[in-house]
Amino acid sequence: VDLIVSDIVLESSTGIDLLKQARKLGIDCPFIIITGFPEVETAAEAVRLGAFDYLSKPVDKETLLRSVRLALRQRWLETQKTMAEKEKERYRIFLDKVFKSVTDAIMIVDADMNIIKLNSAAQFLFTDLLPGIKEGTCLKDSITSDEFTHLHTDLLRVLKTGREVSEHRFECKTIDDRPKILSICTSPFPENQENTFGAVVVIRDMSI
Repeated sequence: VDLIVSDIVLESSTGIDLLKQARKLGIDCPFIIITGFPEVETAAEAVRLGAFDYLSKPVDKETLLRSVRLALRQRWLETQKTMAEKEKERYRIFLDKVFKSVTDAIMIVDADMNIIKLNSAAQFLFTDLLPGIKEGTCLKDSITSDEFTHLHTDLLRVLKTGREVSEHRFECKTIDDRPKILSICTSPFPENQENTFGAVVVIRDMSI
């Protein structure tokens, strides 16, 4: 149902009752009520229940058509918004599944180097390299040692310029002194519509 136009007076009930029943059944289309005896209380209840318009008799043709056009336009906009939100949610779920399934370590940080997201591979890698690193951790004071210079420098460059930094390889050691060779690629990650950039860091363990 795209639109319901109902008189306030029906054979065995009222237009308000019909509106209530429609909403109860989950019919959320625009509802226009027509009345020969306009009352403030009835109009207020109709609006409270979500009626789009409340017209008094005699109904002018152009007034009715204008109300119908506006109601259908609003309905279309609401439908498009709902579809866009559902598509956005499907896309988010898809990306989340991809994010979790990738074997390379992926880390997303905001403009202040706070970790927004780590996938499972990144959590596992940092357990060996930098215990205590987790979502919410600020990297500014966590990757200051010489062996993580490339990671620190690349992050700063991307956050400052908004441009990708190509692959870097560097050596480091785990907490139990095992050598690691890591390849990192750092790319800008738009945080919002104000061109504020975070960064995505993809880390591949080349020593495996």
